[in-house]
Amino acid sequence: MLKKKRWRVRVYRKVEDWVDIQADTAEQAEADAAVLPGVLSVFGKSAISGEKPVGQVIHQSIEDDE
Repeated sequence: MLKKKRWRVRVYRKVEDWVDIQADTAEQAEADAAVLPGVLSVFGKSAISGEKPVGQVIHQSIEDDE
């Protein structure tokens, strides 16, 4: 069985926040985030890969492996 990918999903609690979810697709990550305790709603199409930290800057001299 393949290892699930990590997704970062933007949600609305009392304040806007991000949660990390293990899922196969971005859509599944958003669906799973919607049922977490304290999550009031999920911003649609907000899931991004959680494999890299948010705001990470890749210098032009460093090649990205994707």
